[in-house]
Amino acid sequence: MIVKVILGILLVLIVLVAAIYFYGTSLPHEKSHSRVVLINAAPETLYDIAINAEAQSSWRKDVSKITMRPDQKSWIEHTNQGDIFFTILEENRPNSFSLEFKGQGFEGTWKGEFVASGNGTEVSLVENISIQNPFFRSLSNLMKFTEKFMDRYIHDLEIEAERR
Repeated sequence: MIVKVILGILLVLIVLVAAIYFYGTSLPHEKSHSRVVLINAAPETLYDIAINAEAQSSWRKDVSKITMRPDQKSWIEHTNQGDIFFTILEENRPNSFSLEFKGQGFEGTWKGEFVASGNGTEVSLVENISIQNPFFRSLSNLMKFTEKFMDRYIHDLEIEAERR
């Protein structure tokens, strides 16, 4: 009897893992997410907060530590989910910046644009991400990891801008 229960549980687990894998193979490798928000701060302030990698561990709740690389244009973000390597591709202070990033199982670009609007700034963020592993694609799609990351980043950016 116990053997049948164990075999039944194993069969369910195998079917579940196979379903997650095949669901992931049906999803595109690349996807894009964007957010546009109005933040009550000057474009210069928001740009300086966003581009200063060394200070991000002091205001971003999901980053425990930043390790700058010798060129000062690239760094490693240490998070609970693993390390992410970033490189600045373009800086256009105070209007925009673009970054390239690579983590375990994913890579992509991140672009921020800042446009003065009334007493604040319209912040536009765009993330283009490529996830090769079907399991990671499934989990990312089901759990909305990239969307949650962007929303958390905006929330933390707003709080840091208010603090300044």
